[in-house]
Amino acid sequence: MNRNRLPLRLRRLILLALREGWRVEISPDLHLTLRKPGLPPIHTGPRANDRRPMGRPHTPKGSNEHG
Repeated sequence: MNRNRLPLRLRRLILLALREGWRVEISPDLHLTLRKPGLPPIHTGPRANDRRPMGRPHTPKGSNEHG
């Protein structure tokens, strides 16, 4: 991968993760997966607005509203 393509903050994150013993996987669209034995994987992306799409709104249990 072309090093110049990675944003500086992403490069810093990768270097820190490698120093701490994480295995770093980089997808072509710059999403990261950080893996370390005994811990769940961490998935991240290059933009702050990367998140799961919104599903149905959560209705609290015990709600007194009935259809």
